[in-house]
Amino acid sequence: MRQHVVWLAVSGLVALAGGPASLTAQGFSVNEHGACAMGRAGTGVAAPCTDGSAMFFNPAGIANAVKGRWTVSGGGVVIAPRGGFTADATSLETKLNNKNYPIPSLYITRGISDNVAAGVGVFAPYGLTTDWPSTCDRAWVTVRA
Repeated sequence: MRQHVVWLAVSGLVALAGGPASLTAQGFSVNEHGACAMGRAGTGVAAPCTDGSAMFFNPAGIANAVKGRWTVSGGGVVIAPRGGFTADATSLETKLNNKNYPIPSLYITRGISDNVAAGVGVFAPYGLTTDWPSTCDRAWVTVRA
């Protein structure tokens, strides 16, 4: 048992020592919905958030809708990713194509009774892309050949 623990500790230290000095990442997460859900960073939206955007994180959250009342909420954001890549081997620089992406959201809810509600949500949580020019592939193939 003790050898197993020592082996795990040594393996962990070797893995940490062999890792790169700095790490970076790129990713997209579009969580732009109602102000209540955004103010809570997407956690605990079931009880306090009465607008329809709660259904993105927790659909049970719309059960608190007022009986007989319609709630319509919507919004949108435009995201404009910008960036580039420089190849270490060749120092060739390629920049992203400049595009703007509109990300819409629309929520409609209705309280049916004191504890039952129905709703529909339309949103695009993964409405982004990175659009590189076609010439960046040719530069890499030329270097490798």
